[in-house]
Amino acid sequence: MHGPDKYLCTMPLTLFQMIHAAASRHGGRMLPVSAAAGHLVAGMYLVPLAAGKSLPLCADGFPALAVALHLPTTILIRHQQKTYPVDSAWCCSPLLQAAEMDVSGEDGLLLVIRFYPSAFAQLSRKSMQEMRQTPVWRPEEIWGDDITAVLHALRELPSVHAKCECLEHWAMAQKIIPPNPLVDDMMWQVITGDDIPEVKSFTGTLGRSYKWLERNFNRYTGLAPKEFICQQRFVKACVSLSLAARPDYLALAMDHGYCDQQHLSREFRRFAGISPRVFHQKNSSNF
Repeated sequence: MHGPDKYLCTMPLTLFQMIHAAASRHGGRMLPVSAAAGHLVAGMYLVPLAAGKSLPLCADGFPALAVALHLPTTILIRHQQKTYPVDSAWCCSPLLQAAEMDVSGEDGLLLVIRFYPSAFAQLSRKSMQEMRQTPVWRPEEIWGDDITAVLHALRELPSVHAKCECLEHWAMAQKIIPPNPLVDDMMWQVITGDDIPEVKSFTGTLGRSYKWLERNFNRYTGLAPKEFICQQRFVKACVSLSLAARPDYLALAMDHGYCDQQHLSREFRRFAGISPRVFHQKNSSNF
């Protein structure tokens, strides 16, 4: 792992609550994406950050850029017994396990722009396989020094709408060829669907072999299809658990496609570093 001058690449769980239509009560909101940027940008979100609290961090395979809009908000990321200070912006890597974010100073907001993986693969100077090798990156490492000027200009704009337009115009100014939508479509179906499907169901739906699916998933997301499915299952279970007052852990496991409660516990320890019960005790009050 690289030193603390870089920034952890992941997003607070509250973002995924919003994406799964469960977190409007938490003060965040989804922002409109223009039709012109619709082939690049999967979504834009305004996510609240409450000072004095720790938030679990997740990744779901969709690359993203997060920009802290209110400074001085200090963000520290804890990962694998190390602490990393976050400056004002960071990018999302495809996979992260057992990390938390501490927010101090003042309450703030994150502006998050999520990209379709096939478009991001062309925008980025790093391959998704490279991004997977370490969980910490700075935006300049992904896009070069030009992004520094864009982020500085964004902060000077008076409204959230203008800030969104600034990011959209920057993305659209990059020269990319029309991306292949098949992998993006599959990922979006998994994210927005009620159930977590088996990978084999997509080979028939997309009319492609598993080898094709695996090759393109690795190219555009840095993940194998099965890794993505496991990641999504955990994110959805994590969101449900964080919103439950008195969780039924067996029902939670069954509802999210786990074989049994022990399977659920193993996956929570893998992705969150703690059991589902401890996760709920630590995090349910944050939401």
